[in-house]
Amino acid sequence: FYGWLVREGRWPTNPVQAVAPAKTNGQKRERRALTTEELDRLLKAAPPHRALVYRVAATTGLRRSELAALRWADVDLDAATLRVRASTSKNRRESYQPLPEGTAAALEAARDHPSPAAPVFDSIPLMPTFRKDLEAAKIPYRTEEGTADFHALRVTYATMLARAGVSLVQAQRLMRHSDPKLTANIYTRLRLDDGHAAVARIDVA
Repeated sequence: FYGWLVREGRWPTNPVQAVAPAKTNGQKRERRALTTEELDRLLKAAPPHRALVYRVAATTGLRRSELAALRWADVDLDAATLRVRASTSKNRRESYQPLPEGTAAALEAARDHPSPAAPVFDSIPLMPTFRKDLEAAKIPYRTEEGTADFHALRVTYATMLARAGVSLVQAQRLMRHSDPKLTANIYTRLRLDDGHAAVARIDVA
């Protein structure tokens, strides 16, 4: 926390810089990416208002808090973008996230001439509800690859970008990460079949 304050210019020095990091032996939660088929089933199984939340999360990479803070004034369907305000983003920087055509169309269908200050989503599903929707879609919550919690939709976004051949530099920007290693090593979950698809594109006769 003090390191962040120093980087942001809000505190002169880090008073705990010399303290050795605590050793942690707890198990780290590994999140997995939903496959395209699983995401499609989830959007079909969930009620429309929750399916829209999942669609936007999985195709823009917005975090739970950012989704909750999203207002219709932040949605520009003509430009197919969402604005993430500095006051609501994790890194405290304003950014604009491009919208895929299907997500823009889904938002257009859900918009009923609301006030610009109105929230896009009435609420963001909590984990019990999300797990219920996963169960309805016959998607396992936990596999050997990791868990599929709500934040796994952000992992799904990063992984879909990689599978689409998006460069790491562009994916880092879309994920709004300060370090490309975070994009590549933590949020991207490629599988062996992705490797087969990759080498198929460089095969020679």
